[in-house]
Order: sequence, then structure tokens, then C-alpha cells
Amino acid sequence: MAIYTALNGQIRIYDSTEVLRAAAACKVHKFVSPATYSDITTACSLDDTTYTASILALAVDKVFIGGTSRFARIRFKSNALATGAGALVAHYYNGSTWAVLTCTDGTAVSANCFAQDGYIYFDPPSDWALRGETALDADKYYVRLGTTSNSNPDTDADVLFPVDAQYFEIIFDKMDFSGPTARPRPESSLVMHRGRHTAYTSAILGDDTPILEGQEVSFSVMFDTVVNRVALLEALTCGNPASAYWTLTGTSTKTDTTIINGDGTAVATPAFADTTSKAVCLQVLYTRDSVAMGYCYNELWIPPDQVTFKEAEDGIVVSIKGLCFGRIEPIYAFGYKY
Repeated sequence: MAIYTALNGQIRIYDSTEVLRAAAACKVHKFVSPATYSDITTACSLDDTTYTASILALAVDKVFIGGTSRFARIRFKSNALATGAGALVAHYYNGSTWAVLTCTDGTAVSANCFAQDGYIYFDPPSDWALRGETALDADKYYVRLGTTSNSNPDTDADVLFPVDAQYFEIIFDKMDFSGPTARPRPESSLVMHRGRHTAYTSAILGDDTPILEGQEVSFSVMFDTVVNRVALLEALTCGNPASAYWTLTGTSTKTDTTIINGDGTAVATPAFADTTSKAVCLQVLYTRDSVAMGYCYNELWIPPDQVTFKEAEDGIVVSIKGLCFGRIEPIYAFGYKY
């Protein structure tokens, strides 16, 4: 359990609605060896009938996907899928070199990437830096994708673009926060012969109930008086805050993530019995020692009666309490990856 006081930073509340980023804020470049770069943003940014002729024909080819802010998920949709491209190879620029980016590749079938429509998602690195090569835009963070084999046949891309969810964002001041930094594990119990420790003594794991139970998250935070309290409550309960980046009734994040059960297997969390209940993803980002850091609480359910507002001289104090059912992860940048 982490307890923080007097934090300053930002909060984002996400739902599960898929939103392709605006093309004006992103760029996709194709690189063909030895030194040819082409801008394929228009063909890759919309789900339409415009396709790139080939995105990665050879293992030496690369495609650079960038955004003016960091992102955590890339959508891939093809008109002609590859069947022999090998494994996906991903890198990001850390300010001095292209470093390996650990991804979950939802486009892979067996050992080959880009073999099905899907998503590539990852945790935005803490040292992710702008640009990386002079041919790229100076104001963007890029992910560089490649393959381990020549594509057979060549794959095209109807969509190969950063994707977000709807979100509501607020800058906060003087936040007091209490919440777990990880999900609990089942307890181990000793099994002994008549209460004595012998060579046959063993340990068994308890049931998975503690893993699946909601973990309490609570915080109080001061917002500026211009914050729309109705919109904030709508976002926290996965409604429609009608803000700049959240314009439709929210889609619940419940069951989006997986958790590790007592056997070490990743399993999906169960849906709510009450189908009217909705969960959101809450991401808290603050700066400590000049480094941005925070936590992501997936599948967070906040009952409307657990949100209270109190007027103060220099702002509004909001107290919030909820239960987190999904993954709990450290973050260094905003981005909903599921």
C-alpha cells in the first residue's frame, strides 16, 4: 500500500472506446534501405480503402510511427496479410540510441507478425525522447518497427496508427493518495505431518479470492474552481463528460485486463454481475526529483456516492474512493494500452 501526500500533477480517467489519434498530431514514415524515407501517414491513419503498397517487404526495411505525445498502443488493419514476416522487432529512441521496446504483439500468428488484424501495445518508457533520426519530425516520439524475415507475401496497411481511448484530464494540486502498488497473491500454508517439519513438509497455495477482490483506492485532491464537477463525476462513473477528448457515453474497462492467478496464469477478470456498473482506468502522474512517475489503476469502479466535493478558499477539494479489480501498474507517461 502506497500513501502519498501533497502531490502535484495530472490525472487522466480513461474508458475503453477506441479512438484513432488525429492525423495532424501523428506521422508514419516508411524506410527502405539504404536511405529512402516516405511519408505514408495518410494511407495508414484511417480505416478506409486507401492502402500502402507494402509496409515491410524486407527485414532491413523499417516503419516509424510517431506522435506529438507518448502513446501506448498501435492499431494494425490490413487488406493483404503477411504469412512469413517472422517476429516483430520494436525500438524507441532514448535520446542517444534506438533501444529495444518490449511489446505485446496482437498481430502475430504463431511466429509471424502482421499475420492478423490486431494491436501492438507497450508501456511508454520513462526515457522516451523526441525524434531519433534527422528524416523524422523533431516534435514527435517514435516507435520503430521491423521484422526478422522478409515478408512473404508483402503486407500492406489500411491502418497502422497510434490509438487511444476517450479520456478526461485534470491538473491537480495537494493530492493525498492511498492505494496498492500491486495486486495481492494467495497465501501459502504449510502442510506438516502431525504438526512437525519433516522431509515431507510442503506448502500449498490458498484460493484465488484475494486476487479477484477489489483493492481499495482513495484520494483527495484540490482542483481549480473552473473544473466542471458534473463532467468529473460523469468521467469517474464512465458516463459522458462531454469534454474535449471524451464525447460519447463511456464503455466500461471491466474485463479489459488480465491478472495472474495462483497458478501463475494470466486470466481475465470477471464482468460485474450488475451490468449497469462500469469501471474506468485511472492514471495518476506526478513529478518527483524531476522524473515523471505514477500508477495506473485498471478496472476501477467508483460508486457515485463515494465522490464528494467540498468548497475551499482557493479551489475545490474532491474526495474519491473506489475498488480496483484489474491490473495495477507503474507508469511514466499517459496512454491506455488495452
